[in-house]
Amino acid sequence: MTPSSEKAILIVIYSYKFLEFMWNLLELDEFKRFVDVQVWDISSITTPKFSEGVVVGRSARNEVITCASMRDYVTRLFALRRQADHTNICLLNGIKRSNPAEFLCELFLVFVLKNKNVKVFDLYNGGVPIVYPKYNENENDYATQQGSGFFAKIARFISRMTTLTEAWRAIRASFLIRLSKIVPTALTHRLVAGEQWLSVAVRDKRHGIRIVKCHSYDFSNHLLAGKASFSQQRIGSKTAVFLSSANPAFGSDEILMGGDQLFTSEVWYPALVRFFNFLESSTGVTVEIAGHYKSAFPAIAPCFGNRPVYYGKTREMVRKSDYVVTIASTAISYAVLFKKPVIFIYSNQLKNSRNPMQDIYGMAAMLGTKPVNIDEPDIEISRLLKVNEEKYLDYENACLTSARSQKPNFQIILEEIMNIRVDKKG
Repeated sequence: MTPSSEKAILIVIYSYKFLEFMWNLLELDEFKRFVDVQVWDISSITTPKFSEGVVVGRSARNEVITCASMRDYVTRLFALRRQADHTNICLLNGIKRSNPAEFLCELFLVFVLKNKNVKVFDLYNGGVPIVYPKYNENENDYATQQGSGFFAKIARFISRMTTLTEAWRAIRASFLIRLSKIVPTALTHRLVAGEQWLSVAVRDKRHGIRIVKCHSYDFSNHLLAGKASFSQQRIGSKTAVFLSSANPAFGSDEILMGGDQLFTSEVWYPALVRFFNFLESSTGVTVEIAGHYKSAFPAIAPCFGNRPVYYGKTREMVRKSDYVVTIASTAISYAVLFKKPVIFIYSNQLKNSRNPMQDIYGMAAMLGTKPVNIDEPDIEISRLLKVNEEKYLDYENACLTSARSQKPNFQIILEEIMNIRVDKKG
């Protein structure tokens, strides 16, 4: 039986700079009602240059611990193993294993904690599709390419890279991730959301990993916010919400990993403002901006035509909106859940870039719509302001949830992994 003489502990190990956004996304305040919480930010070891490139500051909470060196990290692991003799400890493994430092951190975790009274789980709940439906858009087919042979796969892989540095890092990451699947694991559980993610999770044949069905981050946070917000009653003026990305103003993950800038601020933002003006005049809305968590736009942003930018309010903004505009964001989950129309956009700069266009066209196809080129918006927007409820439900099942309960993820983890009963009255 698991020892329990001290208050149970949830440890989160995270490979990147741990932002306040992630604290809320992981529902850690909810966990704190029942267990002690620690976050180990190991980005100084695993992704120092990448993390330095993120403009938003690290969470300043006392529970967030920065591991300054590999020695510090390993010392904490051994202390955790000793503590597990008399404490119920659960660890969320957020190590991505995409570079040698991450892979080494994973090996140390396995060596120190495997079979040592510590329950270790990871998350397969990104909330986005893994595969897209087949479709054709003129001569382009961004979501699919013909051929399944070795050389066809190599050609597809190379076509997605913009620099040799990015290609090398992608090859290395692919090798390390494949290698990690054949070495021992400390995992005892895997949380999975969505049929697509579940199909991938069940292919991992390593013995002893129990699959626990759960929700994507946004779906779970939606449940946590309560059913009262399902009301569709209009509040205030008509609005459309733009789910902004951090780039090009603040760089993208691809750039920080060695790729090229796919589009530029000088071209993108003026075109975006013109498109917003077009939307407002065509549909009678006011466009508001939901700020990306890795960006730091001012409250009234000149780059968006002096429109307001809000942080940490995406769900409520989508709920109150008439429709949503995005390049391709995980936050379309809220549009799906609230049954809001989604206008996917791209530009002339983006249209020849396979990776983003694959996501844009793929997500649009899954929701039964087509993207708009903001440089050439030659389409009747009203045609896009419809919801295909069957496709929305299919998207929800494929990408957002595997659990048909109304329990948010924190409750699933506490009850099904840590064996801690959650009092619903809190």
